[in-house]
Amino acid sequence: MAPTPVRQTCLPALALALAAVVVFVTSGRSTHNGGLVGFPVFTKSAATTRSAFMPAQMARSPCMSGAGRVSALMLSKAANVFASKPSLMRVRSEVAAALPETPEMELPDPEPSAAGQAGVDYQVGDTVLSKFSEDGLWYHTEIREVISPGQTYLVYYSDYGNEEERDVADMKPDDGSGEVFEYVEPKIGEIYDGEVVGVRPFGIFVNFGAERDGMVHISQIAPWRIEDPGDLVSAGDPVRVKLLDIRDDGKLQLTMKGLNPDMKAPQGQDTGNMPEEGTVHEGKVVSIRPFGAFVSFGFSRDGLVHVSQMADYHVSDPEDVLAVGDKVKVLVKSVEPSGRIALTLKGEGLGVLEFSNE
Repeated sequence: MAPTPVRQTCLPALALALAAVVVFVTSGRSTHNGGLVGFPVFTKSAATTRSAFMPAQMARSPCMSGAGRVSALMLSKAANVFASKPSLMRVRSEVAAALPETPEMELPDPEPSAAGQAGVDYQVGDTVLSKFSEDGLWYHTEIREVISPGQTYLVYYSDYGNEEERDVADMKPDDGSGEVFEYVEPKIGEIYDGEVVGVRPFGIFVNFGAERDGMVHISQIAPWRIEDPGDLVSAGDPVRVKLLDIRDDGKLQLTMKGLNPDMKAPQGQDTGNMPEEGTVHEGKVVSIRPFGAFVSFGFSRDGLVHVSQMADYHVSDPEDVLAVGDKVKVLVKSVEPSGRIALTLKGEGLGVLEFSNE
């Protein structure tokens, strides 16, 4: 037997029910009427849209039969399911509210590259870490000169006490992580290996690892007479020194005599003989200082005539008595172990033999 066709008068009702389910799904709302689940449909007036309810029992309507009644029942079931489910937006909102707040992560500032920062424009006076040429370690330095902006600088190693030209690749901001020099505790009489860091007319300065550099007076550089310390040594030369004294002001007095065998005297220079105390010699005044005059008299060292040993009366200015080039007769008062020779003009037969024409 052929299935009973859906009546033509029921088709509009079925279409209206289907449209109501679609609207219900998109709105996500459930509506109850007398305890029965229904689904909204719209009235004819678009200006005054309002909900009208069609109960689930519509499936048992007289206009429904066969396939129409089955379709109505299925639509009623679907409406029942969707009415019991919350909307997707509400689900997302409730889930987000249930999650704990995640604190913002603070990323650390990037550390400066150990290879330096090419292009950084340092200025004179800036403190930076610079790689030391001798050991490749980073030390605290100060910019002393901008040789080539952003490329090359003259830096001063504050702990070590010397200057070097550094490329910007060997420099980085001072973050306090630099090495610290371990200083030598100077002891009188000890011998040290050091480096010449300065040459002056009166002597040289040597860094031997102490907190401050020591000075080798021109008279303590070699056992022979020296006119210019620069004739024998230059900055950067390795030398061996002995600490003679630590003055009250902290200055370190050094000697190099007899400790540097590679240092040779000029040809024809007497390098060994020293005068005996109490002997009389003739010599020539070679220099005058506020404290006295130096006399060359044929030995490896010049002797000093102190201002108090120039005359039997008080002398305030050595130039009132002597001049460079004067020929004099002197007596050797003492010869110290350090090589210093003390002379005097006081005594019978001593004094200026011939005045200089200079």
